[in-house]
Amino acid sequence: MKTLTAVRFYHLLSLPLEKALPKLMEAAYANGVKTLIHGREDQVEALDRAIWTFHPGKFIPHGTERDPYPDEQPILLSTGFHPLNDATLLVMVDGTLYEAPHPFARVFDVFDGTDDEAVAAARQRWAAYKAKGWTLEYFRQQEDGSWVQQAS
Repeated sequence: MKTLTAVRFYHLLSLPLEKALPKLMEAAYANGVKTLIHGREDQVEALDRAIWTFHPGKFIPHGTERDPYPDEQPILLSTGFHPLNDATLLVMVDGTLYEAPHPFARVFDVFDGTDDEAVAAARQRWAAYKAKGWTLEYFRQQEDGSWVQQAS
């Protein structure tokens, strides 16, 4: 079983989740990283549509846990935590604290920086992960949608 090496917090400011996440997933896919995106049912549906349509000239293979052959998807959207696709990256978009032992090498915690409650909850998750001794990194979104690492 692989151990968790890092939790990266992605603080959304200029682009909403539906526009920012496909760019992150494009990079993960290009680097051959199998990914499980965890969210609420409404988020899974919205992100599935967003990844299909984010750029007319680009294609990022992905699917949901309900689609045929979820084990063959390089990027799998799910309401659960079981990496049917052998993902090594877990992307959390619903503001939950991930506490279970798992095979993920890295977790991305993506949160809405324009929502004071979401920011406060992200700070609580940061403190909880830090108390577990996990490596933490914090990336802040810039106006152009790019990311700058602010803390580690």
